[in-house]
Amino acid sequence: MPSFMVAHIRRHNVDLILIPLEGDFEHYPREEQAALVGELRNRAQAAGLLGTVVPVWKGENEHMKFVAPRELHPIFRGIDVSWVLASVNRELSWT
Repeated sequence: MPSFMVAHIRRHNVDLILIPLEGDFEHYPREEQAALVGELRNRAQAAGLLGTVVPVWKGENEHMKFVAPRELHPIFRGIDVSWVLASVNRELSWT
């Protein structure tokens, strides 16, 4: 049963569903990355979570990396993975 921690937050008047992933996510082939992001979006919507799903992970240089629409990138200034983990307030899981 897949299970993911979720920080369901509102920042700068934007609802976000931040999902911390393992650092090796960035080494997945693009197709696998896209498939996982799509699955997370579908599962979050099915769970009734409102907002933009944004996978986040710690890159090799310890900086947070994320997948989000370009127009939302400024929202992530000043956020790191530790902040996201401290903001976790839900779990997203399915069978």
